[in-house]
Amino acid sequence: MMVIRYLLTIAYDGTEFYGWQKQPDTKTVQGELERVIGTILQHPVEVQGQGRTDRGVHAMGQTAHVDLPIPAQEISKFRYSVNSLLPETIFVKEMIAVNSEFHARFDATSRAYEYRIRFGSNVHQRLSEFQLHEDVPWDDDMVQQCASLLIGEHDFSSFCKSDPDLPHSNCTIYAAEWVRNGPLLSFEIEGNRFLRNMVRRLVGAMVLIGKGELRFEEFKNALCSPSEIESAILYKTAPAQGLMLKKVKYRLD
Repeated sequence: MMVIRYLLTIAYDGTEFYGWQKQPDTKTVQGELERVIGTILQHPVEVQGQGRTDRGVHAMGQTAHVDLPIPAQEISKFRYSVNSLLPETIFVKEMIAVNSEFHARFDATSRAYEYRIRFGSNVHQRLSEFQLHEDVPWDDDMVQQCASLLIGEHDFSSFCKSDPDLPHSNCTIYAAEWVRNGPLLSFEIEGNRFLRNMVRRLVGAMVLIGKGELRFEEFKNALCSPSEIESAILYKTAPAQGLMLKKVKYRLD
C-alpha cells in the first residue's frame, strides 16, 4: 500500500508531560503519539514535530508530520482511532495529506505563542486557562512599549538558553502585543522561529517592567546590545503553565 505523508495539528495540556520531545522513561507528547499510532499500525512510526515545547507548556496548534499507509479517504476514521487511544490531555485536531517532501519543521513560515497572566490573589486557576497569578501594581503602557520593541529582526541571545549547536540567535518577530481583558492579560507573539525558553524569558523580563522592578532602558539594551548584557541578572523565566503554542503556519499547495 502506498505511504502518504500527513500534517497533524495537535492540542494538549502539557501539565503531565515532560515536553514534546520523546525521551526514555518519561511521558512526552511525541512519545504518546508514536506509541498509539504504532499500536494501531502494529509497527514503529516516527512523528516529526515542528519544534519542541518544554515541560508543562501547552498547545492548541502544535504540528507534526508522519508517513502512514492510510488512504486519504480513510484518514478521518484513522484519526478517530488515534484519539480514542490517546490520553484525554492530547487531541489530534486534524490530519491533512501533504506532499511527500513536506517537513513540519523546515516548511513552517511562522509560529504564534500566547502567555496568559491573571491578576488577583484569590483567583482559582483552571488548567484550560493556563494562568499565572499576580497581585501587584502593573503598568500596561510600559509592557506594551516592550512588546512593540520586539517587532523586526533581533539577536535574542539575552532571552534564551545557550545552545552551541545553533548557528545564530536571530529571530524575526512579525507581531507582539499585550491584550487586556479585565483581570486577564495575554502576551501574544508571532515570529519565524523561537529559541529555547525565549518567550518565557521575554515575559519574565516584561513582568519586571510591568511591576516597576526593571527599567525599560535595561530591557532595550538586552535586546539591542546583547553582547554587553549579563542577562541572567535581569529577569526570571516565567513559569511554563502560562505558555501556549497557538498556531504554526505553512504555505501549502
